[in-house]
Amino acid sequence: MSALVADVGVFVDQVSGLLGALSGDGAEAHRQEALIEASNLVGAIIDSDGRQADVELDGFIDAIGTQLQPPLIVTAERLRAGGMLDGRRSWLGAPSVLFDLLVRADSRDGQRRCHRYYADALRLAHLT
Repeated sequence: MSALVADVGVFVDQVSGLLGALSGDGAEAHRQEALIEASNLVGAIIDSDGRQADVELDGFIDAIGTQLQPPLIVTAERLRAGGMLDGRRSWLGAPSVLFDLLVRADSRDGQRRCHRYYADALRLAHLT
């Protein structure tokens, strides 16, 4: 298992747990939301230099694609040709809605949930 696959799993577990605790619905109710957040983050990092190298796209497919609903089962070449990640770099220009939600919740009750998100997001960025 690659480091990216493992750390996407950690990110999804952590973020879905944070959301589940906030909503009272439990972590499982928020796994897809957390996975989409990881997808947006990793996709934006891959697109940030405009190259979308095969190794980066293969990592995206392995770590995220197979978990999406429906699963994304393609080659790196087809993913690039389909343009799915084109323009994703713009996602990095502002805090995500999910991160903002955690920041606001932390501000309200003095917690540090957004710090956990931030640390895990940085780890994904460095591995991508």
